[in-house]
Amino acid sequence: MDGFLDAQTIEIALRRDNGEGGVTEDRSMQLICLEQLGMELVMSSDVNEIFAKFPAPRFLPVLCDILLDEGTPENILELTARAITYFLDVDLSV
Repeated sequence: MDGFLDAQTIEIALRRDNGEGGVTEDRSMQLICLEQLGMELVMSSDVNEIFAKFPAPRFLPVLCDILLDEGTPENILELTARAITYFLDVDLSV
């Protein structure tokens, strides 16, 4: 399944990296990327392909960081929790 954004772009947006070693306060791209990540995890029929594209050891720590950030808005927390759940569901289906 080809999405709009590649995995590297999604990872950078989830980290909110501004490209200059800092963090951007704009969460709109983070929201979009969480929606796409969740959709790709749910819609993928090939477990090997999804873990090749979104390696859990790279993405799960980023998602956990979002959950631990006290400034994270509720809508972002919800999408993050869903993405983690989808990772676990995909992993359990192997």
